[in-house]
Amino acid sequence: EESYNEHKKVGEYAKENGIDMLITLGDFNKAFEKGFVCDENRKNYKGFKNYSKAIKYILENIEEGDAVLVKASRSMKFEKIVNKLNADNC
Repeated sequence: EESYNEHKKVGEYAKENGIDMLITLGDFNKAFEKGFVCDENRKNYKGFKNYSKAIKYILENIEEGDAVLVKASRSMKFEKIVNKLNADNC
């Protein structure tokens, strides 16, 4: 439960600080969503269970000038996402 609440707080922080879109991957998607989503930004949250779907979504939706923060614990191996974005010159 503590991990759930901490991930929910990250979603709340993103919402409160004007993050346009939150894309999450992993076991705590529901916690991030609970913290981030409200009626005004419901379409601006996407949660994924696997890397390939997350990467595909990001590559199809990223636009020039977008800032992307990739944040995870080392165990999540998010370098897969960063490497793909770099390979596609994003």
